[in-house]
Amino acid sequence: MRLNSKFFLWAALNLVWLAILLGIALFVMGVRADGRFPHILFQGGINSAMQIVSLNLQYKSPGMWERELDKASRTYGVRFSLCSLNPDDSLVRNSPEVPERVLETASLLPRPQVELCLGPVWENVSLEAKKDAQSGFLPSLNSVFLKESGMYWYGRAGIIPDEINEAHYILLVASSPSPTGNGLFFRVEEALFPAALCLLLSFLWWWPFVLYITRPMERLTKAAEKVASGEQYVSEGQERPPLFFEKRHDEIGRLSQSLDRMSEQLFRQMSGQRQFIRQIAHELGAPLARARFGLEVLQDRLDGDSARRIEDIGHDIAQVSELVQDVLSYLGSNGMPQNTKIETFSPTELIRHCVREEMRDTACSLNMDGHLPSVRADRRCFQTALCNVMRNAVRYASASGPITVLAETVGTELRIVVEDEGPGVGQDELEHLTKPFFRGKSGELHPGGSGLGMSIVMQCMERCSGRMRFMNRQPKGFRVELFFPLA
Repeated sequence: MRLNSKFFLWAALNLVWLAILLGIALFVMGVRADGRFPHILFQGGINSAMQIVSLNLQYKSPGMWERELDKASRTYGVRFSLCSLNPDDSLVRNSPEVPERVLETASLLPRPQVELCLGPVWENVSLEAKKDAQSGFLPSLNSVFLKESGMYWYGRAGIIPDEINEAHYILLVASSPSPTGNGLFFRVEEALFPAALCLLLSFLWWWPFVLYITRPMERLTKAAEKVASGEQYVSEGQERPPLFFEKRHDEIGRLSQSLDRMSEQLFRQMSGQRQFIRQIAHELGAPLARARFGLEVLQDRLDGDSARRIEDIGHDIAQVSELVQDVLSYLGSNGMPQNTKIETFSPTELIRHCVREEMRDTACSLNMDGHLPSVRADRRCFQTALCNVMRNAVRYASASGPITVLAETVGTELRIVVEDEGPGVGQDELEHLTKPFFRGKSGELHPGGSGLGMSIVMQCMERCSGRMRFMNRQPKGFRVELFFPLA
């Protein structure tokens, strides 16, 4: 997962946890503690409904209140009940369905200091439209909200006058099996917009900070990947621009400067090592050539065991010469990318030339059309890659059966396939074949070679904008496919 995605997810989870903790805190404070809850949190319409119910009860006989409560229950979809909070009031009958815990909690609400006596409600006036109607509820901010007997109970204390203008201190209760009171206690849909707005504002607040951190980290990561893949390597004498350049004075800026110094030292060491190995290889070339020439002259003058010993020494020197040439080829393909020359040419004769040179004393089958279409590649890399693949097949599998070379066009590419009947490569060794100087178990059985063949092929294919694929064959054998772009 990308770093900015992690920050985004973290911010979202942070808000979710905050919302959960806030909900738990409100639940514990309002329900688990003593059941008293600020009534301003109940914005589903229950307070307005209770005001209307209270106004409809005013100036009527307490015996008619039950009928008004039943009517309101049918209207609003919750059960309205009424209980007296004055133990000396014998005119108000408590509703039997109201739990004792609700009454105990209501008794904790602040009691009125004065008795409130309201005038009659004007006739022909819409109570819903008259928001400032005197409903008789006390100015206390607390209300009762708790769960008991499988029901959710919401109650508010108020003073209601009867038909003779006698005030009664009562608790008007609304109950429902749903915690939202069917939308009358809480309206979830009305809370979605503020919640979404809070999330959006939080993300807008976090996002610049996230980008401020993740964008330079992404640039540093891409630069490090280029260094790891060798794309940013330049030969000695060429100027290399800074790879990790961030105009910052914080930890990311210091990290950028440290990585740039590290890459500079790494490239300097690599360049020095390549130059050193190249010079040694060149210095070894002339003495080895003179030694081979001298041994050939000496072998012509000797016979018997001495001649065979000289021939064995000549084979050893030939292997050392091949190793030197492989090192030079690897350094040339991996260390001098400025020498790449992409051109258009016909590969037909070049393929035949590689087969003649590498398959002289080996059973080989060449399957190729008379004239292949032209390709766009570096001619020297094309020949080096193909010859190395054929040389490996001859070295490790020529004794096991014939080698097959196939050249054909596949879409917009030229595919060259080299197959053998050898033992193949261990599955655990396949991923290491293109690493320099890697020699698997088959290398122990076939002395000679440098372990650079497939590395050179890979480098040459990359310089030609081509690709390589290799795999074991069933039941035995090995297969290498080279793909070059057509002109």
